[in-house]
Amino acid sequence: MNTLLEAVLGTGRLEGKALPTTGGEPDLHAITGLPARRLSNRLASRHTGAYGGDDAIDWVMDCVSLYAETTSNATYHFEKEGQRLRNPGEPVTDDNRDAGEVPGDLWNLFTNPNSQNDYTELMELAIIDLLLAGEFFWYKHGINGFGKPDSIYRLPPSQVEVVPGAVSPRGYIFTPAGGHPQEVAPEEMLHVRRPNPHSPWRGLGVIAGGPRAFDLELALTEQMANYFETGTKLSGIAETDRTVPPSTWKKIERVFNTLYAGGKNAGKVAFLERGLRFRSISADAQQAQFVEASKWSRERVANAFRTPVPLLGSVGGSDRQAVRESQRIWDNKTLRPFLNRLQSQISQGLTQAWDLDFAIDYEYVMPIEDRLDLGVDLATLPGIRVRELREQVGFPPLGDERDEWVLNLPGEEREQGGHPDAPIGSEAGRPPNPENTKRFPGPAPAQQRRLPGSADVSAKAVIDAALGRG
Repeated sequence: MNTLLEAVLGTGRLEGKALPTTGGEPDLHAITGLPARRLSNRLASRHTGAYGGDDAIDWVMDCVSLYAETTSNATYHFEKEGQRLRNPGEPVTDDNRDAGEVPGDLWNLFTNPNSQNDYTELMELAIIDLLLAGEFFWYKHGINGFGKPDSIYRLPPSQVEVVPGAVSPRGYIFTPAGGHPQEVAPEEMLHVRRPNPHSPWRGLGVIAGGPRAFDLELALTEQMANYFETGTKLSGIAETDRTVPPSTWKKIERVFNTLYAGGKNAGKVAFLERGLRFRSISADAQQAQFVEASKWSRERVANAFRTPVPLLGSVGGSDRQAVRESQRIWDNKTLRPFLNRLQSQISQGLTQAWDLDFAIDYEYVMPIEDRLDLGVDLATLPGIRVRELREQVGFPPLGDERDEWVLNLPGEEREQGGHPDAPIGSEAGRPPNPENTKRFPGPAPAQQRRLPGSADVSAKAVIDAALGRG
């Protein structure tokens, strides 16, 4: 086992070639053209700490988990020139016979990336790093002559430094906790980062994009915790008309802090001496507006991650339509573009060694209620066939002549599209030619509409058949 892999796994003696330092910690968003300088994401560790760390924020964890768990549990496939390849062991059908099969080494690499993580865990860690630190690093170990690695390891962004080059990084420096710096060649590193207008080398995380909003959430949570931990029954000012020596004030302060401060002492009766009077200045929970401030802070955090609040589990005050609409917008406008960029970066930096592209199978699935509503609306379009209607709402064809029924073509004279006008006896002159004048086709009752190429069937019956209700 080489020294770098031992450093990644945290095994063996952490020894390696000592690298010269730059004499100071560079800024997170520093831009430099000096090839000797190394850029580190010095705030990555703290920002990642918002997910179960020292500065953990529950709403941050909820938002990031929604991305990570959805992405890691979605199925994926490999394709070449837009054609999907068969997975090993997948049955051969007429649809995939000519597609070819995924190479076994590539399939095994994604199924079991390394001895520590499976695909699901590795992908979840990558999403957490990408959102919170703005980037993730995959170390490609055991690269052969074709650029194909035999395993992939996640490197914490806070422990990786980038060595800038003229156009692309000249290399990376990985420093494990308690170990020596290790050099990583550019071809051995998959570095995926979020766009950062302040640096071409390091990504910009969500928290770094609006840190004050998250600072306010931490401060609010701390204030709420202190409120219930320290209590407010005797939080105020002690007053007296007499002069009290400093030693006496210290004694009084110790008594108050020991006997009356804290939630465990709430409700106790205080006995004050020497003419002392206590005047409370604390606001109760309602006056402190904890509920309103907490909702406002939650929405700011959710908006930063572009995550609708109803998808985080708070559906008690939301109607079902709002939840479904939130899911549709998030799937189509947020998650799908996020996955497109993610799979593109992984394809360029990893699977192109096999001349294949990596794709994540995740699409918005319309709820059955919305599909039925869509079917009712589509059934009102003139000229739509039952087969086309069922296809649009995701239903299979009926398999009989009803699939070719046409909806909403009013009139009995189907070739001419309407009824001829009757001659008006009060008009002077020659009566109108019935073949030249047609009544404007207006809406007819459903029970009077006729369907071309079929028997006398009402439009309502066709809609019911199209939706499987008849």
